[in-house]
Amino acid sequence: MPTQPPWLSFSSPTPSSTEPFRRLSCRLLFSEDTYSSLLNLPLFMLRKIFFCLLLTLLVFPADSFAQTSGGDDKMAAYKDKLRRYQHQVITRELSLSREEANKFFPVYDQMCDELERVGRETRVLEQRTINNPNASAVECENTARALFEQKKTEADIELRYFDLFKELLSPRQLLLLKKAEDTFHKEVMAHFAKHRRKNK
Repeated sequence: MPTQPPWLSFSSPTPSSTEPFRRLSCRLLFSEDTYSSLLNLPLFMLRKIFFCLLLTLLVFPADSFAQTSGGDDKMAAYKDKLRRYQHQVITRELSLSREEANKFFPVYDQMCDELERVGRETRVLEQRTINNPNASAVECENTARALFEQKKTEADIELRYFDLFKELLSPRQLLLLKKAEDTFHKEVMAHFAKHRRKNK
């Protein structure tokens, strides 16, 4: 695996209110007995696990981070590190020139922001409904429908951007894009696993 860039650090402070949930998620994802098996899962399952991990690390703690000094800045910097490393991996895997990268990533980042917003809004709605013992049957059904429709919404977004990417990437690069994303997911998960072992 390529050496991690020196700026790639995942040791940002953790709000105490979310620490038990974070620790549990890391144990489930990165136990010594299961980690090697994770990387052999089908790609669609790996993407789902990685997305859940990012929600754990970047979305659910957001409100608690905001209550601490400089919480918003820390969260933004934390997410920016992931985004920059994602750019590096995709650039490497697609052999993008500087000019190609400068044209591609602003559009690609817009797509990622839209996908993240869909995931965040859906999960917030889910948690709000689950935690409301007085939620009506209609509210529960509407929330369940939103969860089931999330993949379709995300697919619609990706297909819309596919047409934009065709103008920015060669057919070969476009073909390799999903593989490059999966490589990024695996490398970040491996980094988290290594970080966890060091801090045992």
